[in-house]
Amino acid sequence: MKARVTEGWERLFAATQETGDIGEVGRRAAAWNPLARVPAPVYPDFAALRRRVEEMVDGVGRLSVTTFHSFCARVLRSFPAEAGVDPLFEVLPESAAADAWDAAFRKFLQGEFGGEEVLPEWDRVLSRLPDPSKAWGVIRRLCLFQRDLLRGPAQDFGSPGDFLDFLLREYAPSVEYFRSFVAGIRAPEDDPATERFREALRVLDSAWGAVLRGDLPAAAASAGGGAAVFTLDLRKAASKKKFPRPEGPKLSEVRDALLRFWKLVGEVPEGDAAARFLVARAGAALASFEAAKGSGLDFMDLLLRASDLLAGNPAVARRLGERFRYIFVDEFQDTDPLQAGVLRAIAADAVPGRLFVVGDPKQSIYGFRRADIQVYRKFREGMVDAGGEDVPLVRNFRSRPDLLATLSGLFSRVLSGGEDFSPAYAHVVSNRNDPGEGHPVSLYRLDPAVDEPEFLAALVGRIAGSVKVRDRDGVERPASFRDIAVLYRSDASGEVLSGYRAALAAAGIPHVVPSRKGFFLRQEVQDLRMVLSAVDVPADRSARYAALKTIFFGLSDEEILPLYGEDPSAVPARVHEAVALLSRLSSRRGRASLPDLLAALYGETGVDFVAARVPDGERIVRNLSKAAELARAFEWSGAGSLKLFLAEIRRKAAEGREEDEVPDFEEGEDAVRISTIHGAKGLEFPVVILAGISR
Repeated sequence: MKARVTEGWERLFAATQETGDIGEVGRRAAAWNPLARVPAPVYPDFAALRRRVEEMVDGVGRLSVTTFHSFCARVLRSFPAEAGVDPLFEVLPESAAADAWDAAFRKFLQGEFGGEEVLPEWDRVLSRLPDPSKAWGVIRRLCLFQRDLLRGPAQDFGSPGDFLDFLLREYAPSVEYFRSFVAGIRAPEDDPATERFREALRVLDSAWGAVLRGDLPAAAASAGGGAAVFTLDLRKAASKKKFPRPEGPKLSEVRDALLRFWKLVGEVPEGDAAARFLVARAGAALASFEAAKGSGLDFMDLLLRASDLLAGNPAVARRLGERFRYIFVDEFQDTDPLQAGVLRAIAADAVPGRLFVVGDPKQSIYGFRRADIQVYRKFREGMVDAGGEDVPLVRNFRSRPDLLATLSGLFSRVLSGGEDFSPAYAHVVSNRNDPGEGHPVSLYRLDPAVDEPEFLAALVGRIAGSVKVRDRDGVERPASFRDIAVLYRSDASGEVLSGYRAALAAAGIPHVVPSRKGFFLRQEVQDLRMVLSAVDVPADRSARYAALKTIFFGLSDEEILPLYGEDPSAVPARVHEAVALLSRLSSRRGRASLPDLLAALYGETGVDFVAARVPDGERIVRNLSKAAELARAFEWSGAGSLKLFLAEIRRKAAEGREEDEVPDFEEGEDAVRISTIHGAKGLEFPVVILAGISR
């Protein structure tokens, strides 16, 4: 960015030296960047403009343009003694930090479960979860993204007394209503409904008495029975003559409220204990992570150390703040609490006009890192309260007015504001008056019998060479393939993308797909995991069945099912061969290395040959090759067994670990671009096809 700013000022400087016309300077600025303006009222004479440009060119070398993380790294290097860091510390790239976490987490699990004694709390916590990875996910998030919660004094999660007070406030009215209702029943005592209601009240009174005494364990012990007796069929009490209702809410609402009471009483104490235990064990995992990083600092470390330094050393914060005459922060909606704290520290003098932040709260939907719209809102309110000005940026220089009018009409209803987490929509004003010459939007409603990918390929074929578009110089020409983008919703498995690619390939239409972040969720990687699972546990019949259906063997249900029947002669030869290969690989798993196992699997199944002949085949081959490289790196790290490698793949898929797929194109190709909607953010294309909108 600094290079771009420098280029702009140098161009302006050259223009002011070569011409004496302020209008010509403005035209040259606009030619470099259509958004650049030279406001004549600010510079009524050319000499004033020239002096200002010379001043800016002279000062641009002192301009500091950096990310928050890089800024924090510079702060720590400037004050290493005060921050308590090695002056020569290394900033770990995200990939290196992720590798350090993986190694630390394996060591942590080995320490927790590899010894003779395992903490009994683990059994209670894990037995409550349908998948142990949920617990690992909590620990990972705390260690990587919420590390500040694990540092310093123990967090105040509230006490049992706080929870009991909440129950009293929230549910006392429902308890009193139910008591009044049961006391007013006029039906015979031997009426089954009467007996059911009185039994429900007896259990409720017992638990409520425990709540009043502050005996949470006693109340929790009765939760199961309470929930059972409160599954009341209110149709049995439909007669309001026999079962009169007290004044107030509906009986069904009270019953539902008391069912929530039983659920909370039964789950919260145990859940609270589990949460406290996981936070405590996350501290142990964090210690392992810190050791694995050595003297290196990851991005979170940079924020934490810089935040601590500035908060605990006002003199350093003051010296740092004096270095900057102006502070400008872009994309402020992506700011997290620690970053906001750093900014407050260096701009603490509140000199008017010194601090300028710009951000779009609507973009906070992306949840970038630890971004929190509350931070944005409170910081903005603090600036305004201190005398700052809130300036809505509503003028759009790119889009045409009809498009903006449509968007404003839609989003003004969706983004209504009023809630802390919902920003209000500000109507955007177009700076352009021309309606443009673009084609109107076409909406195709397809019959279910129509194959959408084939229809899309035919549509692309009709557009290329016939629809007129304009290039950046405004020259009209026929659309080429590179002018067309096909956008679709997220598709982690790649099935939707494969369908589009197959149809375009069949139509002879060149197409490219940018690198995506879903490597561990790709179908071929999941296929590899299923085959290796069958190799690791040869007795698992379901794992073997799943493996035989993968791209490595390509067997159908009809071919596989005889394997589980009583007639061996009915099993096709291809199935026998596949099962024999799985058995051979299983017999080698304790002796052969991971790379050797994968090489044998790839070679004997001929998966590269098969994959290269299916839609998206080149990408499949590249991703399988990358999986083999990851296995080789895993082996070299000393991590060990096939079982641990499988656990690693499952965990990274569950965590949504962002590992790039292998790209399969070069920029500049005359080919249709296929991308997710999110992946196309910030890009422009003359022709856009939004596919699969019914998904």
